Amino acid sequence: MFVLRRLDAVLEPTTQAVLETKEMLDKAGITEQRAALCGASGQAFFNTSKFTLRDLKARANQQQLKADFEAYLDGFSPNVQDVLTNFEFRNTIPRLSKADALGTMIAKFLDPDINLSPNPVLNGDGTVKHPSMDNHSMGTVFEELVRKFNEENNEEAGEHWTPRDAVELMANLLFLPIADFIESGSNLLVGGAEWSTLSHDAFPSMVFDFEVSNPPYGKSWKKDLEAMGGKDGMRDPRFKVMHNGEELNLVTRSSDGQLLFLANMVSKMNGKTKLGSRIAEVHNGSSLFTGDAGQGESNIRCWIIENDWLEAIVALPLNMFYNTGIATYIWVLSNKKAKNRQGKVQLIDATQWFKPLRKNLGKKNCELSPEDIGRICAVFMKFEETEQSKIFSNEAFGYRKITVERPLRLHSQITPKSIETLRFASGDEDIRTELYDRFGDELFTNFAKTRSELEQALADWGANDEGEEEDEGDNAPAKKGLPEKKKNKLLDAKTWQRDGRLVEVATALRQEIGGDVFDDHNVFRDKVEANLKSYN
Repeated sequence: MFVLRRLDAVLEPTTQAVLETKEMLDKAGITEQRAALCGASGQAFFNTSKFTLRDLKARANQQQLKADFEAYLDGFSPNVQDVLTNFEFRNTIPRLSKADALGTMIAKFLDPDINLSPNPVLNGDGTVKHPSMDNHSMGTVFEELVRKFNEENNEEAGEHWTPRDAVELMANLLFLPIADFIESGSNLLVGGAEWSTLSHDAFPSMVFDFEVSNPPYGKSWKKDLEAMGGKDGMRDPRFKVMHNGEELNLVTRSSDGQLLFLANMVSKMNGKTKLGSRIAEVHNGSSLFTGDAGQGESNIRCWIIENDWLEAIVALPLNMFYNTGIATYIWVLSNKKAKNRQGKVQLIDATQWFKPLRKNLGKKNCELSPEDIGRICAVFMKFEETEQSKIFSNEAFGYRKITVERPLRLHSQITPKSIETLRFASGDEDIRTELYDRFGDELFTNFAKTRSELEQALADWGANDEGEEEDEGDNAPAKKGLPEKKKNKLLDAKTWQRDGRLVEVATALRQEIGGDVFDDHNVFRDKVEANLKSYN
């Protein structure tokens, strides 16, 4: 309704002229009336209805108001009809009429204290009561209303609108370098559609001279990926490209598809004209570094930089956008770089160039003033090294991931303590230690002699002794004996002999290579292996 009242206010002074022109054209039997009616209205649009919103304000009957209001909407030119259709405005009329709210809503937008007209409202003495509302102010108010009501519905305004100061900067970065050469027939693609750009290419065979977009950051595109056949089944030529004689996969993680929007725009650059195409697109910081070598994000950066399409990246102030306070960047691309920019990328730090807002708009607490925009564009156009402008060769952004296998760096030493741990290497160290304290080295050297005593000791293992019975009383539960599997392992002479042999060999090794610390484990290992050969 806000937009509708603006259109109504703009057309109000020429309403009678449009109606007279319409009547004349109908009498003359002229069917192509658009140009003449636009001429009569003085705008690129018109309304041939006999009503204005002020006429409808006086309607008392809701049914008559509804019919006349619909007739008023039907009188708009086709370009306005597209706006009304996209807003789905007609769908709300029955609900407003049923609630007896349609007339109230119209009356509120006609309040004398609200001026949505491009002309000022004057007092009786000719002084200005309400200033005019220019297009820039109108856009700002409209975007603030959308932001406010989307927040109330838990939607994010930044998904719908890009601040005008950011748009102005992007436009200047696009057009200034070639301002003297722009042709009137240039094509412009502005990102924004009711469908997903990723899964639905609305312009499959078209190229554009200028492209501007602010894609969603960190938003999942999993549904699009599935609709496109998944990572393995995708065959979309926008995201599977040939580069240096090989197919390059540009498919990113499904959790964030913002770089795919850039790849989509790159696929629509015009390479057949003298000036080529220019792109300005907003990204957050993840587009700069996310993705390992060989993954989609890294491949997109590789593809763009190695083809020498990236002109500059501009770091914007924090809190520039309605729904996020994170760092944002404008990527500027061209497939026909100026000679002095070829093979180079300019990085501009504009994070400190901004004007604070008197009142926050969502998370947006600052804006780029005309002076700030001029300063950024001046740095961009000069293309010189300064504190805020750094210039690098394309090669400075490339890298290869190489696995480096380093020698194992360990301090190595054979100590008596480490040798002693080998004595019970077969496991059950606590039990073997206790048995060793009781039977001594004969467990290793003369196992047959101690076997019967060992077997009896294991059979009695865990039984309560007299001291425990006295402490715990006659009703204390008996301790559980050893499991049969563990008992059999402890009665296996080979396990004791193997452990004894380990101690013997380790002791001999210490005598041969000494007990000093080796800083180089490789030297230690070689000495150990050389001496072990004599024991095989």
